[in-house]
Amino acid sequence: MTLPRGTSLRVLDRQDGWLLVDLSPTLEGWVTERLTTVQGPAPRYIPPAPMIGSR
Repeated sequence: MTLPRGTSLRVLDRQDGWLLVDLSPTLEGWVTERLTTVQGPAPRYIPPAPMIGSR
């Protein structure tokens, strides 16, 4: 099975250079780390506190 470039995968496990990934609710599979770009989850955005101005 091949996946299009840029397909996001959820990693479930990592062993000896292989990643167990969740492809859909009913499908899991192993892919090699050498053929993937691994990014951690994006940090949660916390908006800055509102500025209090004088009128």
